[in-house]
Amino acid sequence: MKKIILVGGTGNLSAEIFKHLSKLNTKISVIDLPSSKLKKYNKLKNVSTFEADISNEKEFINAFNKAYKYLKKIDVLINCASLTSEFFKNSDQYFKQFHEYTLETWNKSISINLSGTFLSCREAIKFMLKQKEGKIINFSSLYGVVSPNFNLYKHENFNTPASYTATKAGIIGMTKWLAANYGKEGIAVNCISPGGILNKQKKEFINKYSSMTPLGRMGYKNNLNNLIEFIVFEKNTYINGHNFVVDGGFSIW
Repeated sequence: MKKIILVGGTGNLSAEIFKHLSKLNTKISVIDLPSSKLKKYNKLKNVSTFEADISNEKEFINAFNKAYKYLKKIDVLINCASLTSEFFKNSDQYFKQFHEYTLETWNKSISINLSGTFLSCREAIKFMLKQKEGKIINFSSLYGVVSPNFNLYKHENFNTPASYTATKAGIIGMTKWLAANYGKEGIAVNCISPGGILNKQKKEFINKYSSMTPLGRMGYKNNLNNLIEFIVFEKNTYINGHNFVVDGGFSIW
């Protein structure tokens, strides 16, 4: 059966996910900030894109409703939109120590990572309640489960700040709350928490991270495709409120 899917975000992981899903029996809408990258995804089979800033409630809801009008229903919502360190490599604020952090920088992470996920879930659930079914996949992070190992970031020009960890832990908590509250309505809500994904990091960082991982390497962006496919299609009928940690074993040590 064809699956109608709405995806938030066009980052390294989310793009890999919806490109993979577009090759299957799907119809997909993608919402993200205006960019040439977003527009080029319209060329993919079964994919249509819509522009919005997820931190702007009115703008996002407008785009969400346009996407729904195009899709005509939402079987699956995948929330991938996130502020990560790659967006802030030239920032003098995002990577500061916690005791030096500004409320403005903190709130920026909250508004996109956590409030953005809230908005997307809220709007999707309105439609899923009418359908009496639906699946939501939220994206958290390994660092929503465990603290970063700060030895990884010695001599690096980036780190993982408390704002990121707080928002990703919040997404896991919200996922469980939604799963408990809406499961009886036929809406299953789950979460995926990836570990470090290979993405043009320096060789020294890759080596350090790999040495801390039982599988001895960082993740590849396509490592999540089979899990996503399993959750999206009919093979998954009884998984609800779970957080899938896909980290090569990093968090077991």
